[in-house]
Amino acid sequence: MKLFFRVIALLEGISYILLMTFGLYFKYQLNDDSYVKLLGMPHGVLFILYILIAFLLRKQGVYFSWIVSFF
Repeated sequence: MKLFFRVIALLEGISYILLMTFGLYFKYQLNDDSYVKLLGMPHGVLFILYILIAFLLRKQGVYFSWIVSFF
């Protein structure tokens, strides 16, 4: 489960970078917001999975230092 969490975290980070670079470039420079819609949905799904898995790992007792200090 911890490996799955790391993979989801990596994919979520990559989707965020893509959304902030390509999505915003095409939206504001080329006036085409289709890339924001295209990249925004997978980013949102991955972010929700990231949060859900973090809570599940916390319930299982697998603590991360940032989760313990955050909550």
